[in-house]
Amino acid sequence: MRTELNIPEKPLRPVWIQLVTVVLLPIAGLMVIDLLIVQPLAWNNLVNTKLAVFLIIIPKIIVLPWIGSNTLRFTEDHYKKFGIATIKTSLLACLCLAVLVISVSAIDAIQAIIFSQNSKGSAGQSHAPVYRLSADMAKKEYSIEGIIDFGISSDFRLLLEQQPGGTRVVLTSQGGSIYEGRGLAVLIQNHKLDTHVSAECSSACTLAFVGGQRRTLGASAKLGFHQYSMDYLNRHQVLPFHDPVKEQERDSVLMQKRGISKEFADRIFDRLHQDIWYPDHASLLRFGVVHSVQ
Repeated sequence: MRTELNIPEKPLRPVWIQLVTVVLLPIAGLMVIDLLIVQPLAWNNLVNTKLAVFLIIIPKIIVLPWIGSNTLRFTEDHYKKFGIATIKTSLLACLCLAVLVISVSAIDAIQAIIFSQNSKGSAGQSHAPVYRLSADMAKKEYSIEGIIDFGISSDFRLLLEQQPGGTRVVLTSQGGSIYEGRGLAVLIQNHKLDTHVSAECSSACTLAFVGGQRRTLGASAKLGFHQYSMDYLNRHQVLPFHDPVKEQERDSVLMQKRGISKEFADRIFDRLHQDIWYPDHASLLRFGVVHSVQ
């Protein structure tokens, strides 16, 4: 006589739990890697191209098939048990949307890397540097002059390694790449250097300037601010996923973190790209942009 065992079926988890645990949380994790880890590293030239691409591609190769297989299995089990086609269709639509979102995130991150790394290399090969870096250890002072061009943050990092012990950076520039400006700001901040302007520091140069521990101006010095524009951002190519307004918002937050008032940070991008705003010294002191005028 054969005895049959009745093994109860494993209950299906609610749809919303499956959606959160199998789709939303993994997608959020992948976007955190792209937007909050890889892109900032690329923007500030703190990661090489191979490692950045590895951080973008490998997690998706692992996670996306897992998301897809689990979602398809759950939708099929749910449809077999309840026969509700709407739920199945909705979950599959969520899966397709998730893949699209991750694809856009990956493309955005890869373009940032191409822009900040590969373009930097090609620019360096196509023309001589349009900036000059120097160090005067008798004054414990570094000097950055010229256009904030591709490669300047890497070269400045090398200068700091070869000539350690400086305490101040003197900036003279009418601008350049905002990504390189951010890179300089990170280096200046990490090395706890002061910043000083004796002539003019405008546009992307101001990003490097606000990285200083103590920020000073000469009596006739001026800082210039204006809106970003797409051609100004890339200079060599178009990046469809990069929005100048978002870049401005990013740098507005950066300035506020450096002790500059929100009121000033909200005003610096009011002027058009062609119309540079040079605030007077009293305003720069009042809003915390500079600490003293010498």
